Amino acid sequence: DCAIIPQFRSAKTAPISNRGLFLHRLRLIKILGAGFVKNQLLNHVGYNVKLGIVVVYLFDANTEHLFDLHINCIRKFTVSPYAIYGSVSRLDSKWRQKLFNYPEIQQCEIVSTELRGSAEHAYYLERLTEIAFREGASHVVTLHLDSFPVCAGWERALEAITAQSGTCVAAEGAYTACLFFTKDFYFSYRPTFDFVNDPSEYLEFVGKYKLTNHSGTPYLYACYKNDLDWHILKKISQNPVSRFGFFCGGLIFHFNGGVRLSPGRGISQEIPPGKIRSMVLVSIQFLRKILFFLRCGHGSVGNYLKTCHIH
Repeated sequence: DCAIIPQFRSAKTAPISNRGLFLHRLRLIKILGAGFVKNQLLNHVGYNVKLGIVVVYLFDANTEHLFDLHINCIRKFTVSPYAIYGSVSRLDSKWRQKLFNYPEIQQCEIVSTELRGSAEHAYYLERLTEIAFREGASHVVTLHLDSFPVCAGWERALEAITAQSGTCVAAEGAYTACLFFTKDFYFSYRPTFDFVNDPSEYLEFVGKYKLTNHSGTPYLYACYKNDLDWHILKKISQNPVSRFGFFCGGLIFHFNGGVRLSPGRGISQEIPPGKIRSMVLVSIQFLRKILFFLRCGHGSVGNYLKTCHIH
């Protein structure tokens, strides 16, 4: 359970002025058409979001820079009230102390498991999600240590998509680097991060939609079994930092295998430790350029809804 009583943090680090909000809405009207925007966005998007962000935290001195980038981007680009529910069961005490500097992070001490790799990650996400909804979240999103938002109002864009489909939004490949879903969907259909025990129908589903067996795939399978829609955040891999990672729909950036849970007690890195700092610096420089082009992300919200493809 959580060691600290969660308090949703109001993201004052990314305010939107009245004039900015008016111009943002005006751009959306031009892009999407007045009818949809008036009915769905101007009176709806993001105003009822209490976001629970669930993350399995496991890092060391070599990957500390990833955590810093991860938390700073969450703080900068999240405009709705939010709390982060972080599993710290295998995090060294030294790094747990670092998390205390961030009051929005609720350190959740979950009963440890002998599972390792993807199965261990799924185990912790399952329990973190239960905690987030129990403590008042209206929506939950999974992130990794090496994934983070890059667009102001990213959670509002995702909420607008689920308002249409009523289910969930997943990064391409069903990565839990970004899996966003509603409380109603969760409690109505009880999706799970555990691997599905129905190989024939499940494999047919995976093959039909060209998915891989990630821990987020069972959420899409729950949609499939119940004839529900879902949405995929397409990868944007052709960018100056494509050798390091990819953008998910212009809303989230995910490093390629920055950190993985190892079979033992520690962590393993596919990226050499010495390159992490340069990766972060290169990525920040590129993100500054793209964010300037997108006017702090507002353009991408409109473009994202415009190109929303529901399965």
